[in-house]
Amino acid sequence: MSQILICTEQGSLQKRLATSAERAGLTIHTAAKAATALKLMTEHQPALVLLDQAFETSRDVAADLLGINPKARVILLVREPDFELSRTALRLGIADLVLFPAELERLDELLPRIQHTEGRSVAFFAVRGGAGCTSLAINTAVCCTGLTSGPVLLIDGNMQTADISALLAVKHPRSIADLLPVMDELTAGHIRDVCATHESGLHVLLAPPDPALSSQIQPEHLARIITAAKRGFAAVIIDCPSPLDDRCAAILAAVATPVLVSTPEAPSIIAWRRLKHLVPAHSKIVPSQISTRSEIAQADMARLTGLEGFPSVREDTAIVVPLINLGRTLFDLPPGKKRLPAKLPAVAQDVIRLARRLMGTAN
Repeated sequence: MSQILICTEQGSLQKRLATSAERAGLTIHTAAKAATALKLMTEHQPALVLLDQAFETSRDVAADLLGINPKARVILLVREPDFELSRTALRLGIADLVLFPAELERLDELLPRIQHTEGRSVAFFAVRGGAGCTSLAINTAVCCTGLTSGPVLLIDGNMQTADISALLAVKHPRSIADLLPVMDELTAGHIRDVCATHESGLHVLLAPPDPALSSQIQPEHLARIITAAKRGFAAVIIDCPSPLDDRCAAILAAVATPVLVSTPEAPSIIAWRRLKHLVPAHSKIVPSQISTRSEIAQADMARLTGLEGFPSVREDTAIVVPLINLGRTLFDLPPGKKRLPAKLPAVAQDVIRLARRLMGTAN
């Protein structure tokens, strides 16, 4: 069971925080003095700390706590928005700031989210067009919202085409470009503030609609966004740009699981062999659009690429193409229906199997 350290001198606040921590299934330690907090951190190494801004010299306490346990996530409770405080706190290694008392109303939602040391991160990429990479990233992300206890983020890494907005029928005035002014002190909170929300509950960070804005997004910006997102989301799914470029390379280097989406045909294998030096060696492969007409057997895909094989996805253009044209996913409720059909199409079952493998929930 995860442990939490609550540092505050206010009895009422301590009680409120402890109640929410108990609901989240956390083992609770409390401290009203800095010396007690440091002793508890040394003895129990809690993964999460809620630190009241008014708790003695909170910034010094945070630095001392992180000195004892650098992997701990320290969340600072602040009374009012303060840009300079935010910048200083983040430079100290504080993971996030929570506004008190406004955001305490959401504490039952926040604690399950912020207790994750780091969310799972997956980047879908292809070495040739037409592999269905973006569609698979979208459907996997939507599926993952039902497999995790925390929020899921989908990032559109295609700066030039900005496909995800259309494919999810999501309109939103904000995008990755809105994060540029706060890039030096970026947190998961900043990312949530600019995300669109899909009907599934999926958070969607859109690519800029204007190519002029897209050109401002550098590879290091995408890497920073992924790093910050992993601290506040249970799962981060990225649709990489195609073809492989510096932005794609930065994304693949920043995630735990790069996934090559490849059709089972000779040109795909040839393209992979030409470009594999640009891709992390621990990448996985998902054979896509599998059918009886496939040129290469599914079992041979992993052998020919040298990558670990993940669950494949069958071809079903009769189902997938109309959904793409309508801006819908395999897991959206049919019009007028309150639940999905008991038996999902084979392609949807394949995506579920893949999502479970990626999220570590496969049977």
